[in-house]
Amino acid sequence: MLYTTYEDYTNVTGSDFVKQLEKQAEEKGIKVLSLDFIFGFRHIVTDKVITNPEDLKGLKLRVPASKLWIDTFNALGANPVAMPWSETVSALQQKVIDGTETTFSFMSNSKLYDLRKNVALSGHFLGTGGVYISTKVWDSFTDEQRKVIQEEITQAAIDNNKKMYELDEDFKKDIVKNGMILNEVNLEEFQKRAKKVFDEFPGFSPDIYEKIQNEIKK
Repeated sequence: MLYTTYEDYTNVTGSDFVKQLEKQAEEKGIKVLSLDFIFGFRHIVTDKVITNPEDLKGLKLRVPASKLWIDTFNALGANPVAMPWSETVSALQQKVIDGTETTFSFMSNSKLYDLRKNVALSGHFLGTGGVYISTKVWDSFTDEQRKVIQEEITQAAIDNNKKMYELDEDFKKDIVKNGMILNEVNLEEFQKRAKKVFDEFPGFSPDIYEKIQNEIKK
């Protein structure tokens, strides 16, 4: 519940704030080559129109078996049910769960439009990936090798994210064509509910929510 666009995320990863974090990682032996690989926002799929967090009350939503996911959906007011994705379609068919949360690509590829019709555009999680290497290995390369590796990794992230924009539109068109209805949510209310996760989650830095929000505003 931090970012609303891909640019929000990449602007933060390019900020002085994150560069300082990368330096701290390097002191621990981890060289960060890129944080910018994006794999799409996740949204809520149900048969009920979800606009505000109150609309999630009592709904059984499939989530991955991750404390972060479970804590987030508890904070939003839902009843998260942790299960593997391989069991999700049958659970939806048998109405063991009311809905799930996932990306446009999974909605399309798994034909979730045959099982549930509403998509609340919550964008509650943004899937991202990074590329890291041991500083010992990195230091063993020549300057020229490091230059080439860094350039290629940076360009790969740019190409990946450009492709993600295209895929998002393709998958979105497909699910709408097959009967899914997309609706906006009261994002501010969702963000208010989710903030407690940042305050309480083990290992998160104090005030990290405010720090990242400040970087987005910059």
